[in-house]
Amino acid sequence: MTETALFIFGGVITLIVFIGILIYAMMSFSRWSERDSKI
Repeated sequence: MTETALFIFGGVITLIVFIGILIYAMMSFSRWSERDSKI
């Protein structure tokens, strides 16, 4: 039971971190494209 809970907890944290990095990359990419189009 404890191992299963730990596995699920780790998976959730990994998912949150992955989504956070994805959103941050998309935001920085959109900023970069905006800057590029202005020039």
